[in-house]
Amino acid sequence: NVILIGEIRDKETAEIAVKASMTGHLVLSTLHTNSTIGTITRLADIGLDYYQIASSVILILSQRLIKHLCAECKIEYEPDDDFKKEYASVLGEYKIEKFFKGKGCPKCNYSGYYGRIAVFEVLKVGDELKTLISSGSSEDKLMAAARKHGLKLLIEKGIEKVQEGVTTLEEVTKVLGSYESGEVAEQQSIATAGASMAVQENIHAQPSSSDGNPSVNKGKAKILAVDDEADILKVLVKYLQMGGYDVVQATNGQEALEVVHREKPDLILTDLMMPVMDGIEMTKILRSKLETAVIPIMMLTAKQSKDSELEGINAGADDYLTKPYDKDKLLSRVKMLLRRRNVRTG
Repeated sequence: NVILIGEIRDKETAEIAVKASMTGHLVLSTLHTNSTIGTITRLADIGLDYYQIASSVILILSQRLIKHLCAECKIEYEPDDDFKKEYASVLGEYKIEKFFKGKGCPKCNYSGYYGRIAVFEVLKVGDELKTLISSGSSEDKLMAAARKHGLKLLIEKGIEKVQEGVTTLEEVTKVLGSYESGEVAEQQSIATAGASMAVQENIHAQPSSSDGNPSVNKGKAKILAVDDEADILKVLVKYLQMGGYDVVQATNGQEALEVVHREKPDLILTDLMMPVMDGIEMTKILRSKLETAVIPIMMLTAKQSKDSELEGINAGADDYLTKPYDKDKLLSRVKMLLRRRNVRTG
């Protein structure tokens, strides 16, 4: 009665999962996505109809791992003014009575941390969400409905672990991104890659963990632009800089992989057809590695065919834009992808 599908990455596999769920089976699987809500969009991008998603998905679970304070050397301390200023948005909304840190000992190899604990963001797909999904509602509307029914974001669950004294705010914000109060918090369903999903009786999405998110909510977002045509790359870089972003460049997929590991960008915009390594192969490699699977990727190409778009999406791209592209449209799509990942958009 239980079917486990390792990963859903194409329409054929997704349809098999849905059909199995319709016959009363519990189907569990994984899916690359950027958030619990983003899982709905991802399934639609793969090729499922919204009514299929609404009728089969009942639970999405995002998971991240954060370091656990070492029990042998954990001590209580009073944070200084710099700490209080840096985390003012958190301290202004959450009552954290005691602060702890690990001073370091032989057991934890003097790191202050020992082991890891999981933080979960659980989205239950109830009747209201099913109705919104069926009508193709935006992620903002889905998020608003989910929050109304009690969805707690990963960052909020992480802060709860700080309140419990099992980890630190530094660790939580490093892994899950900075917390911002008010309206911004509504968009902080970050989670990030490797989402795991299950269908009908339970759909389970698990974004992968990446310790390095250097640009998350810290100054400008960093974007990697990849294109083998110098003139096109120059224009793309100019557009992104006009949008207020830091930009790094590469001229093919192989060079881009090296830049990704060195610069750790928040978003990648890549051409489809390139020498040495094309955008499809580069995307597949990035999606196959835990540390880079979370990075949003937008394909840019002059090819207008639907097959090319599906090839990019099936490889793991989050969005697809054909050349020549309008500057405002490009920047709007960039902002949307960064918002999904909870990165400051300028």
